[in-house]
Amino acid sequence: MKGARATSTQLQTITVCLQTATELGCSRRVLQALVMCITQESSGTPLDHGDTAGPDSCGPFQQRDPWGPRATRLDPAGSTRLFLTVNRGPGVQGWRVVHGSLQNAPTPLSHAINKVQHSQYPDAYAQWEAEAGRTVDAFLQGSDLTLGAAAGAPARYEFQVGGDSSWWDGMGSLAEEVGWRRWASGNTLYFVSDDELRNQAPRVVIDGDEPWITSPIATEIEPRLEAGQATLSVVSGEHPVEVGTVIQVRKGPAVGRWLVASISGDRWDGPEAAVTLTRPQPRLPEPAAERAGGVDVSKPLPDGGRDLVAACRWISDAGGIYELGGGHRGAPIGSLTPGQPLDCSSSTSLALWKAGMFTEATAQVSGWFASSWGKPGRGKDHTVWANGEHVWIELPGVGRFDTSPYGDGGRGPRVRTKPRSTSGFTPRHWT
Repeated sequence: MKGARATSTQLQTITVCLQTATELGCSRRVLQALVMCITQESSGTPLDHGDTAGPDSCGPFQQRDPWGPRATRLDPAGSTRLFLTVNRGPGVQGWRVVHGSLQNAPTPLSHAINKVQHSQYPDAYAQWEAEAGRTVDAFLQGSDLTLGAAAGAPARYEFQVGGDSSWWDGMGSLAEEVGWRRWASGNTLYFVSDDELRNQAPRVVIDGDEPWITSPIATEIEPRLEAGQATLSVVSGEHPVEVGTVIQVRKGPAVGRWLVASISGDRWDGPEAAVTLTRPQPRLPEPAAERAGGVDVSKPLPDGGRDLVAACRWISDAGGIYELGGGHRGAPIGSLTPGQPLDCSSSTSLALWKAGMFTEATAQVSGWFASSWGKPGRGKDHTVWANGEHVWIELPGVGRFDTSPYGDGGRGPRVRTKPRSTSGFTPRHWT
C-alpha cells in the first residue's frame, strides 16, 4: 500500500471494504475508486482520529460526524456502505446518489471520488489509481490479496483418511479450511473458491415471483457479508438453478448476488426442492501443519466462564453443519445434540444451556437474545452479541463462538480465534 508492504490491518480493511462493495453491486471502476479513496484518506486503516481540518473525522474514509454514528464510520463494512449509499442531503451523499448508480464511474476517477469526499485536494487520489487497479484485479480474480505483504514461511501440510473417514470427507475438510467449495455434478468433480464463482455472470436473475418459486426467500443475513445465508423453495425439475452458479436477486431484503450452495430433494424426493444460497466467502490461507489446533479450555477464566468455553468447544468439536432453522421447530433444548445441524441461535441456545445460562424450554431466535436473554451490556468473561438476524458469543481471552466463518474456519457452529466487528449488535451477559 502506497508502494510499501501492507500490514495485516490494511489487508483486512481493504478486503472487507471490497467484499462489501462487491455485494452492493459495484463495478470494477467503482471498486478501484474505493481503494484509491481509502489509500489516500487513511492508508487503508480504520483510523480513530482526524486532522486539524476535520478533527471529528475517523475510519477508512475519514468520514465526519454528519455521515453517521462513529462506530459505523470506524467499521470497514459500515463506512463502505456510507461511502457508497448514504443520502443525508447536500455534502453528505454517497456514490450512488452523486453519480446515479454503483456501476457508473466518471472520468477522472479522482474527481469522481472528490464529489463524494469534498477534499481540499481533489487530485491527491489520482496517484493511487494504478496501484488500486492492481489490488482490485487481484481481488476479483481470486488471487491472494497480499499488496506486497511478506508471505509466511513454507510449512508442510498433510492430511490422511482412514477409519470412518473417506476421500470425499477429507476433501470436504480441506475445502472448509480454505473457504472453498466442493461438489460433484454430471460425473465432474468441482473444487473451487467463491472468488472464482463470484466472477461468473449470474445464471439466473429473479424477482421472487417466478412461477417455479413456491415460497418467498427466507434469509438470515448477518452484518458481515460472508455470513449471509438464504433458502429458496422451488418446483422440482422445473427450475433453472444449479449448484455452484450465481443467482442475482433484484427485489426484497435478499437483493444482491448469491451462490447456490446446495439443492436437496430435487427431482426425486417430491414436488419441491430446497435451495440453499450463500453469500460469497473470502478465500482463506492454507493452515500450516505446525499451527496449534483447538482452544485451551483449561485456561483460567473469571466467574465460571470456563464452563461456557467448554460448552462451546463441546459443540465445535462435533463439527456439525449450519442449517437455517436447525435445532428449532419446538424440539426441547435438552434433546439437541452438538453434531446435529444448527443455526446461529439454536447453537447459542445449546451452548448457554450446557453452561447453565439458559432456562427456556426450546431454542430461541436471534432477536430474543438481543432483547430478553440475561442482562444488558458486556460481561467480564462472556458477551452474547445479537440483533434480529444473527447472534454469537464473545469469549475474552479465547475468541468467539459463531456460525459465521468471518475468515476463520468453515461454516457451522465453531470456536474461532479471529475477532469480528460488533457494530449493529446488542451486547448481553448472564450475570
